[in-house]
Amino acid sequence: MSRKVVPGLSELVYCLICNNPGALKHDLHRMVHEHLHTRITESDLSDVISFLKLHRGVFVMRGYGYFKDEETFNHNRFGEIPGKEIRKQWR
Repeated sequence: MSRKVVPGLSELVYCLICNNPGALKHDLHRMVHEHLHTRITESDLSDVISFLKLHRGVFVMRGYGYFKDEETFNHNRFGEIPGKEIRKQWR
């Protein structure tokens, strides 16, 4: 993380993920900037997201964004996950 510590960053990112299921990383980066009126680095955001995955159970689906948990992802996604049917056929 950068030397400049932003207090409350992990709580803000978690709230943004909960309120905006499926938000992508660049959207989260923009929303954090709008809420805090300060810039954070991509590295800081990645560190916070890694922390949230470990400690808050944030679910990440590549290409679909960030979700509060896997159940929220299953509730909010539309259609099948690309490649899932192909994987089932090979089993």
